[in-house]
Amino acid sequence: MCEALRLAKRGGARTYPNPLVGAVVVRKGRIIGRGFHACFGAPHAEVMALGEARSITCGATLYVSLEPCSTYGKTPPCTSAIIESGIRRVVIAVLDPNAVHHGRGKELLKRSGIKVTVGVEQKAAEEQNASFFKYHKTGFPYIHLKMAESLDGKIASRAGDSKWITGKPARRFVHELRSKAQAILVGSRTVFLDDPRLNVRLSGNRRRRQPVRIVIDPDLKLPLGLRIFKTARQDTWIITKASLKSSRRWRCLERSGVRLVPVPCRSGKPILRRAMRELARCGIINILVEGGGETAASFLKERLVDKITFLIAPKIIGGRDAKTSVEGDGARKVSQALKLKNVTMRKIGDDICIEGIPAYCL
Repeated sequence: MCEALRLAKRGGARTYPNPLVGAVVVRKGRIIGRGFHACFGAPHAEVMALGEARSITCGATLYVSLEPCSTYGKTPPCTSAIIESGIRRVVIAVLDPNAVHHGRGKELLKRSGIKVTVGVEQKAAEEQNASFFKYHKTGFPYIHLKMAESLDGKIASRAGDSKWITGKPARRFVHELRSKAQAILVGSRTVFLDDPRLNVRLSGNRRRRQPVRIVIDPDLKLPLGLRIFKTARQDTWIITKASLKSSRRWRCLERSGVRLVPVPCRSGKPILRRAMRELARCGIINILVEGGGETAASFLKERLVDKITFLIAPKIIGGRDAKTSVEGDGARKVSQALKLKNVTMRKIGDDICIEGIPAYCL
């Protein structure tokens, strides 16, 4: 099963909205077939593994990191291929969280006389497809908050300069995070000040496409000369007020290739929970949030964040007016501060990377 999970990782971000899946066929104590789901629309892991094993699958055992599908989609159901192959036993790490499919594949296999075992490396399998599980269980996308700051918590100087706080190895790490995300989200202030590209820039990048770029711009005030608008047809989405739907600005942005996501507002700001649910409805199930301090504070306040990554540079910027990584109102007491669990810490170049899960998620 560990080999199946290792193979599953090779799908990267190319499988969205499908999950990562790996499969291994074992016969007489020897691996005779391996497979993984390479990209959306491609053959599933089980079919690839059975194909590599060829005609010697009769009596073999199939290990798969997620319950085999049982319905027609982009490809035929994997349960049919497994039954026809003569596989004697199927070991499944975890059942499909999608209510439409949950347990159905397992029961079809059992009714065909195949022995089924469920739960081997279940926790690892759920973590590997955390966004897929959250989406199907809650209807919300998985949110990974990433911030880069100085030792004293600043994300820019008092003059607004933010390039570069962290070193090259840490910046490469950020692009690796982006390469695994389906979408990157920032606030309008970040776009206005930094004019970012919000894309993946890695040598040898094998992604079929760049992540969707999502900007929260309630009043549609960002200048059209910014880079995200000049390249708008590379999947640029704007979360904005539903009341602007009939405005001239709206029509202008639509013509340029921008996709606008209208949501209700409160106190002039989009209601984040409504916005995230709408993004999930549109097929966005995994988002890397890279916005400024106000954006970070808003997501944390609404308890929408599932994972946090802080990159801390050994620099002191100072300045009472310099922006910090998490702003908003903040906690009134230290005892009310948000705590992280499952914390890990490592060096990336000269910078420190701290990652953890918000306590409210556990």
